Amino acid sequence: MKSAIEAKVAAYMKANPKATPDQVKAYTTEQTAEMTATAMKQMLSQLK
Repeated sequence: MKSAIEAKVAAYMKANPKATPDQVKAYTTEQTAEMTATAMKQMLSQLK
């Protein structure tokens, strides 16, 4: 999951070269939250 987030952040930084460190951090946090939620949903669906 970490490498997927790093890849998304790298793509974001390439697409937005003038992004501030705070913007990059916010994007990273957003992607981490989305991927964590998706992973949790998948794990919970397997418990049924």
